[in-house]
Amino acid sequence: MTIEAKQKNILLELHTEFSKLPVMFRERVCEECNYSVPVFYRKIRGTLSKAERKMIRYIGAGQ
Repeated sequence: MTIEAKQKNILLELHTEFSKLPVMFRERVCEECNYSVPVFYRKIRGTLSKAERKMIRYIGAGQ
């Protein structure tokens, strides 16, 4: 095996990590806002309270 083959593919690594973000975000919002997954998707199309918007912004900022 060559040295290049042993090195990790940075594109694959980043893509793999970024593809996990939507699931991690959804799980965190569901946990913090006490939503089920179906409620999460209904809330995407509906209105949010001030408290929900504040918490979602907090989570989105990486807190």
